Amino acid sequence: MGRSPGSTPSSSATVALAGEGWTRVCGLSDLAARGDKTGGLRRVAEVNGRDLVVLHVPTPAGVPEGSTAAAPAGGPGSLASSDLLVAVDASSTAFGYPLIDGPIVAVPSPTGSGGPLWAIESPLDGSRYFLPGGQVQRWCPGDTVPRKALAAMSDSGRAKPRDLPVHQCVAQEGGVWVRVAADAPAPGALRA
Repeated sequence: MGRSPGSTPSSSATVALAGEGWTRVCGLSDLAARGDKTGGLRRVAEVNGRDLVVLHVPTPAGVPEGSTAAAPAGGPGSLASSDLLVAVDASSTAFGYPLIDGPIVAVPSPTGSGGPLWAIESPLDGSRYFLPGGQVQRWCPGDTVPRKALAAMSDSGRAKPRDLPVHQCVAQEGGVWVRVAADAPAPGALRA
């Protein structure tokens, strides 16, 4: 994808929405928690026939690595300038498992500087993708019995590491707006 793990495809705080391919997917207050183990606020949305997960999490500054993201301090409808608002494809690139209930965890920065970054984890295979960039942080780790079978399938060439498509996402006019990346592969095309 060409972005560093900490970079974001989001536009500036204010963008021209009309006629630019932007779709309003929900109100900012419509993002909701999905239980104690997932972290952040989220919602599934469909844009141009593509299923997405919109995520809203606070900055990971000062969060210990391995911790799950908390809900943003202001709660639903409140977006601090340091919060992360991102839209990603709704399924893992490894085995196509839904990410709506994937935990958002603090992971070490690949450069070793700047503190932890957020990553979303596929509940099925354990693959993690940096947020907001979508780059693979770990691929099919085989850390549980079911995941060992999936890792073996991955190792045999059935699933190759692929970044998670990330799409522009802004909060504006009381809503969350998404523009699907023009270079995003077709849904399902990422899995080998």
